[in-house]
Amino acid sequence: MAPGFNRHQATSRSPRPCSEAGSTDPIVQRQEGDRLVQFLSTPRVIDMAQRHYNCSSSFEGMPLEDCMGGEDCKSGSGTQTSHWEKRVTLGEVMVGSTAPTESMAISNMTLAFFEDAGWYRPDYGVGPLACHLQPPPSACRDRQLSSASNGAMKDQRDPLLWGRNRGCAFVSSSCDGPAWRGTGYWCAADPSTGDAEQTEVQSAEACTVDRMAVGRCTLRQHTSPIPPPFRYFGDPSLGGRPIEDYCPVVSPFPGWDCRTLPHATTSEVAHTRQLASTHGEDRCPSCRCFSSTLLNSTGMVSSQYLGCYAHRCLAPDQLQVQVGGRWHDCKAYNQSIVLEGWSGALRCPPAREFCAASADLGWPEVWGGAQSSELLNGACTCHAPTPRFLPLRSASNAFTPACLPCRSLASSRSMDRETVAPCW
Repeated sequence: MAPGFNRHQATSRSPRPCSEAGSTDPIVQRQEGDRLVQFLSTPRVIDMAQRHYNCSSSFEGMPLEDCMGGEDCKSGSGTQTSHWEKRVTLGEVMVGSTAPTESMAISNMTLAFFEDAGWYRPDYGVGPLACHLQPPPSACRDRQLSSASNGAMKDQRDPLLWGRNRGCAFVSSSCDGPAWRGTGYWCAADPSTGDAEQTEVQSAEACTVDRMAVGRCTLRQHTSPIPPPFRYFGDPSLGGRPIEDYCPVVSPFPGWDCRTLPHATTSEVAHTRQLASTHGEDRCPSCRCFSSTLLNSTGMVSSQYLGCYAHRCLAPDQLQVQVGGRWHDCKAYNQSIVLEGWSGALRCPPAREFCAASADLGWPEVWGGAQSSELLNGACTCHAPTPRFLPLRSASNAFTPACLPCRSLASSRSMDRETVAPCW
């Protein structure tokens, strides 16, 4: 059920004017050419939106959907002004329509709407909804093992990734602008290029936002010209899906979320096992989408593909990828990771794309091979050739060197298939 953003939507009741209730209408309207653009402008919604998009300048409000609900967005009812604008909130639970493969995150903007309405007091720190089931799924039990001392879960509900930290222009500007240049967003060639270059990327494979899944570009040829405000190319019939203002973006393939295995009854399970053997791929909570030509053979060559591989962050600019049962350093953008006995290579993405804001930065440095640690005079001492410790984030969010208390190997997380006894 959609929140009542639109007081004028068809209903059996006549809404009372806001002025009679002693308040102002939270819907702000602005005319942009032939389009009437509307925003929800309430204090907490604006605050949460500015935090999400990292927008410190004046923020008019959260854009509301202008698609009427039909396939072409020009007909139908129930969507217009009753949902968030999908172009800037793709993957949020309160968009007007969603594909089966898209995530449905409950964002702080939605919770803020309920709080601003005056009827609810939301818990912004609540964990994932599935973790409130009894018994909780195994993923939730894993979260609880790493919980804080007071028993509260460190991991919150799945965040809204779309548009996070992209800036004010992501919301206020056209999707063919600089704010939309990034993995999973604008997936077409530069609008200034010719039609031939655009044809090459139509339905091409690509990684979704934050490389969570393998998907395809939604750019396609429409049967009729696109409305003038949404024409980004010389060809007036070229664009993405209507509900996203015809912006060409990456939509995930069914069964290709890198973080989860396909359902046990689907045919994708056997395919996933085959990819693990032939390409070294995996499906796991830390698995992400990478470009690769790896093939478990020396006599054959693979064309470029997108696959799922485990990753971990040891510093804001230090990324490791697990392939063939071992961790490999991604030291530079576009670096090749090669395996003995395999053909091809895995290409490293920019490390900071993964690790600049990673939750894994509290991990200490680890080494493959035998090592040990012990408590000496209350301090953690690592017996290794060159003991090093990665900085930990302090409460002030600054980086400070620290040595974590030692833990036995049996009680530490399994971070590698090698024999590792990290100093924790």
